Amino acid sequence: MKNIELHIFTNAGTFAPDTRLIESTYSSFIQTFGDFDNVFVWHDPKPNRTSADLYHENLKKIFTNVEKTTCFADGYVKSVSQSKADFMFMLEHDWKFYKDNIHHGIEDICETMKRNDILHMRFNKRNNVVQAWDKTLEEITDAESNLSYCVTPSIANNPHIIYREKYVSEALDYIKVPSNGQRGGVEQVLTREVDDLFGAIYGKLNHEKTIYHTDGSRNPKKELWK
Repeated sequence: MKNIELHIFTNAGTFAPDTRLIESTYSSFIQTFGDFDNVFVWHDPKPNRTSADLYHENLKKIFTNVEKTTCFADGYVKSVSQSKADFMFMLEHDWKFYKDNIHHGIEDICETMKRNDILHMRFNKRNNVVQAWDKTLEEITDAESNLSYCVTPSIANNPHIIYREKYVSEALDYIKVPSNGQRGGVEQVLTREVDDLFGAIYGKLNHEKTIYHTDGSRNPKKELWK
């Protein structure tokens, strides 16, 4: 695989300037997929602006590449537009992985995406069943990698990999960066307002969930650092 980048999106929540939330997520990622040379962090200084500058400085002590944004959508568009990578792993700061439920390495997953022209491969917070935005699921198995995935109309923000060149040509222009810097503008638009985009979920139908949400916005002090 030529080039894969990891992009982590964070904001200054009530936990800021403490960095243990994003460190815990990054550690879980490394334990599951291994070390990455190319790691980029995109920092939205809301809502805790009083601690945002110190949070930003603390992030720079951990990560080489840290850039401020106005919101998640702003960081997402900038990351995709500026990248030259073949594939990008997009990860918000408050997720962890069930590594025992992920049976393929990152390169195998990306090669499968390339062979099958997959726009967006996400990891699921529930078992792979028809539910919520996953209104339909079609199971497919790639013969070369023996990797199964479910085609879905949902292009969600949950931890996912994008095939960057395809994403730029088919999805990027639909993303709306809110002028007021609020949330929204990525998954809401791509899933609800665009009819001809399809993504994939890692694993077969009924495959066990591969991620869980530590939810830094609602649960800033409990169970985030374990």
